[in-house]
Amino acid sequence: MAPLLNPLLAIHTIFVPLILLAGLLRLIVAIILLVQRRRLSDINAPLSQSSPTLARLFRWLLIVTAALGVLQAVVGGLIFLTGARPFDSLHFVYGGIVLLAIPVAYAYSDQKRVRRDVIIMLIAAVAIIGAAVRAFMTGAPPAH
Repeated sequence: MAPLLNPLLAIHTIFVPLILLAGLLRLIVAIILLVQRRRLSDINAPLSQSSPTLARLFRWLLIVTAALGVLQAVVGGLIFLTGARPFDSLHFVYGGIVLLAIPVAYAYSDQKRVRRDVIIMLIAAVAIIGAAVRAFMTGAPPAH
C-alpha cells in the first residue's frame, strides 16, 4: 500500500484549501442572510422569500462543504490504512469536527425558525474553518 501513500497525501492536502474556501463562503453568505433577514417583519419566513439566490447558494455551500468533509475523511481513512499516522493525534479530533459539524448542526436545526437555523449553520462554518486549519497544522510534522 506504500505506493498509494504519496498520491493520497497529495489529495488529502489539496482538500484543505477547498474546505476552507467552502466554509468561508458559507460563513459570508450566512452573515449576509442574517443581515437581510433583519429587515423582514417575519424573521421565520422561508429563506427563499428574502433572497432566493442567496438561499440556494447557502444550501449548495452546505452540501459542498459536507461532501468535501466526507471525501477528506475517506482519503484520511485510506492514509490511515497504509500505516501512516499524523504528527499529532489531535488531527483525528479536528478531522472529526470537519466531518461532523454540518450533520450535527443540521440535527439541531428544526427547519422552522429560519434565523436560528442560519445562526446554527454559521457557527458550524466557524467550527469547520477553525478545525480545518488546526487539522492542517497537526497532520504533518513541522518543517525545520
